[in-house]
Amino acid sequence: MKKILLSGFFAITSLLTFAQCEIAGGSTTQVGTIVNGDSTTYIFDLTFNLADNGGNKYFNLDMWLSADYPAALSNGALKPTCAQLATSLVNISVNNDVTNPAQPTILSTFDGAVCVPAVDVATTADGLTIEKFYNPGGSVPAGYDTYVIHNISVKILTATSTSVNFFIWSTQSSSQAVAHCSYGPVSLQPTGGPLPVTISAFNAVRNNNNVSLVWETIGEHNAKGFEIQRKSGTGNWQTVAFVNTKAPGGQSSLTLNYTYTETNSSKGATFYRLRQVDFDSHGRYSEIRSVRGDGQAGKTIVYPNPSVDGKVNVLFDGLNAKRSILLVDMNGRTIQHWNNFTANSLHIENLTTGFYRLQISNMETGEQSVHKVVIAK
Repeated sequence: MKKILLSGFFAITSLLTFAQCEIAGGSTTQVGTIVNGDSTTYIFDLTFNLADNGGNKYFNLDMWLSADYPAALSNGALKPTCAQLATSLVNISVNNDVTNPAQPTILSTFDGAVCVPAVDVATTADGLTIEKFYNPGGSVPAGYDTYVIHNISVKILTATSTSVNFFIWSTQSSSQAVAHCSYGPVSLQPTGGPLPVTISAFNAVRNNNNVSLVWETIGEHNAKGFEIQRKSGTGNWQTVAFVNTKAPGGQSSLTLNYTYTETNSSKGATFYRLRQVDFDSHGRYSEIRSVRGDGQAGKTIVYPNPSVDGKVNVLFDGLNAKRSILLVDMNGRTIQHWNNFTANSLHIENLTTGFYRLQISNMETGEQSVHKVVIAK
C-alpha cells in the first residue's frame, strides 16, 4: 500500500434549499489519499452551513457514488431505506442537540433504521471529528451555523468516476424515527491541486513515565509544522508542543520522519493527536492515538465508569488484535455491535441511565472478557 499526491480539493458543485432545511454554501478540502491496488481512498474535510432551527438536533450524512445515488432522495424526501443505504459509501450520524458553546458529537451507531446487515457508520475511531461555529457571521447568512467534519474517508475504485453525491437528513429525536428536514443530492467533485501533508504513519508508545510520538509524512506542501495535542480522561484537548516541518520551505515529496517525547506520569489513559498547520494557518487533524497510564496493567480499561453523561471510553489490552464487541443491556438486548474492530480504543456515547455489559472477544485467540458499565445521569 502506498500514498501519493493527487487532487487537493473537492468543490461542492450544487447547493440546496428546502423550507427551513437549507445548506447555504460549503466546501471540502482534501487532506490525504491512499492508493491500494485497484482503489483510491480520498480523505477530506467537509464544511457546510446549516440552518439554525430546533429540527436539526440530530442529523445524518450519507454518501454514494453519483452513479449509485438513489433518485428518490431529493429535497423533503423521507430518510433513506435499508436497500438504499446498502450501496452507500459513507454514513455519518451526529448528535447536534447542543447549545453554545457545547460542540456536537459523532455517534457510533446509526439509528435511522434497523437494517440487516447493520449500517456501518464512520466514527471517531476512524479519525472523524466535528466542529460547530455558532452564527459566525461574515459570509455566512444570519440564522446559520457552520459545521466542519474532519477526516471523512471515501474509498473509490480507481477506474470509477470520483463524482460523489451526499444526502443530509435531520430529526428532532435521538430515535431518528422521523425525518424533520432532508435535502439532496449535493455533489462533490475533485478539482485538483497539491495535498498539504500526507501522514502515512502515526503511533504513540509509553516507556515508563515517558511517551513518544512517532509519525511519518510522504508529501508536504505549504507545511509549517505540527501541533502536539493531548487529552486526559474527559478533559479538553490541549496543545503541549509544536514541531517544525523538516520540509525545506514547507515543500517535500520525500519521506520525512518525526519524533516527539514528553514526560507523562499520568496514572490514567492519555490521548494524542497531531494538528498539521499550513503557512496559511489552516489546520488538519490526524487520527487519535492513546496510551495507558504509567504503571497501568495491560488489561482493558473502561472509563469513566460510572459515567454521568452517557459517554464511556474503552482502551484495549492490545494494538493489533481483531475484536468482536457487544454492548448489552441488563435485559439481554444488544445495544451496539462492532465486528472486526482493530483500533486500540473505542468511544461509546448516547447511552441512557442503567447497567450494561461490554463483551469483548479476541477473534484471533478466542479470549473473552466481560466488563460492567454503569450510566448514572
